[in-house]
Amino acid sequence: MERRIVERKDYGEVQIILSKVLKSKGITVNKLATLVDSRYDTVKSYVDNNIQRTGLDLLARICYALDCKLQDIIEYKK
Repeated sequence: MERRIVERKDYGEVQIILSKVLKSKGITVNKLATLVDSRYDTVKSYVDNNIQRTGLDLLARICYALDCKLQDIIEYKK
């Protein structure tokens, strides 16, 4: 069986920019964790853009709590 080598392409990356929104609204990570009913460590990983997989439910709760749109907290960079 022949093995194929697949070239990796640079598709860019998706970044969580939640820290900017929190600063502009004067909300702490602890306060946001309380508002979205989630663990501090989980919310902190989003704020630090240190996640590999996102939870759509949590993103929805964050947008609701901060009264913002998804594109306000997530951006795509080439």
